[in-house]
Amino acid sequence: MKFEKQVSLKWAIALVLIACLVSSSIVYYVFAVSPSSAFTISSGVYPGAPCYTVWREGDYYFAKDANGEIDYSGTDASQIIQSALDHGKSVFVKKGLYIITASLQLNTLNYLFGEGWDTEFRKGANIDVITLKSSAVYNVHLENFYINGYCEWKDFPLITLGNYTGSGIVLNNTGFPDEPPWTPYSGADTAHRISNVIIRYCKSYGVRLLGNQREILATSVRTLDNGDIGFSIEGGGDGKYVSCISGSNGNQGFLINGSTNQFINCKAFGNGQNNVTGKADGFSIGRWNNQFINCYSQGNGRDGFLIWQSLAYNNLIEGAIIDSNNVLNDVNGAGVCIDHAHDNIVVGCQFVDSQSPKLMRGMNLFASDNNTVSFNNFRMVKTPVFSFDTSHDKITQNVGFVTENSGTANIITTSTVTFDHGLAGTPTHVECGFKTIGYGTWKWSATSTQITITVENSGTYTFSWYAEYKP
Repeated sequence: MKFEKQVSLKWAIALVLIACLVSSSIVYYVFAVSPSSAFTISSGVYPGAPCYTVWREGDYYFAKDANGEIDYSGTDASQIIQSALDHGKSVFVKKGLYIITASLQLNTLNYLFGEGWDTEFRKGANIDVITLKSSAVYNVHLENFYINGYCEWKDFPLITLGNYTGSGIVLNNTGFPDEPPWTPYSGADTAHRISNVIIRYCKSYGVRLLGNQREILATSVRTLDNGDIGFSIEGGGDGKYVSCISGSNGNQGFLINGSTNQFINCKAFGNGQNNVTGKADGFSIGRWNNQFINCYSQGNGRDGFLIWQSLAYNNLIEGAIIDSNNVLNDVNGAGVCIDHAHDNIVVGCQFVDSQSPKLMRGMNLFASDNNTVSFNNFRMVKTPVFSFDTSHDKITQNVGFVTENSGTANIITTSTVTFDHGLAGTPTHVECGFKTIGYGTWKWSATSTQITITVENSGTYTFSWYAEYKP
């Protein structure tokens, strides 16, 4: 028995020594790449922290889990962030510069967020910076960071774009697992969300949405100085875009080839300046049921709003401010152009040309049908409404382009009177209401500036008149 105890004691001592050697080598490996800083991952007690927190020190990047353990470290920022995204739903990236050499691919329910625009993802290869793992991914959330298409300077005007091709954010879906009918963003769990993100200097697109995208909510997203389109919505729809800005991109600020989207307080300015032709639109609308509420379009190279082709119907532009579009590169552009489109509404908008001389045309109606243009203000543009190719468009109650007017007039000891009508063109309809009798019959004729009323019997008569001009 004593012999057995002694043997067991020897084995126990040996095992302890081996364990010490192994643990010391593990400790040495960890601390060889351990960070020097210490910080609180979240303001609450774990597991209130995000699944992973990523930060940079020198040439090294680190990822801590919700318990403060370093799971990933190395010199490749893309690899560290991707590992965190693959193994955790929420990934917080602290402020700093992160060189992205491979696309960050998001999974369903991934939440990638930073510390504002001081968290910079700088393109370091010919890639799209943020994409989806597959077309079946839904409900990703992107917030509080800056995507730089690799440009060392940040002062305007832009001299040249970065060295690498590709876009900032590209989301490609074949659809979400909920059923039609679709309605504008309703807060569904399937929705993608992008908020407080800036995408700048990418050679291609800022934000590109492909496939049958559904339920997108974008808030305070800025796409600036990109080589192609700022926001390219190429399919699907039912998105909501609030306070988004697209400026100084090579082509359109917002290209909308999806339906049933809402744009609220969005702004497009200076698009087309980086394009060879410069003929770019602020908002280009090619599908149906889109709404633009209190949006702003300024200084774009061609049209402020372009509604084009027969598939663009039942769109609404309401309360927009449209300033000095088409003056840069294309005098054939307009504040709003409706081209081969039908049944759209432009209402309550302010058309302004702050340039000198004033060159912008307000509305360009070209081969359009059954569109309504009402209660807008055209007083501050050179040409309020241009190009009438159909008598079916309804242009009524606008300031600066009068289509209805009324007043009173007198015929004094004669049979005729001529007066100014104040309409934007030659009247197409005139009514008279005589306050005295004995005039017999009456008839009217008109020019582009005046109406003449002639009665059958000479005398002195007072009457009220109402005239319409239908372009």
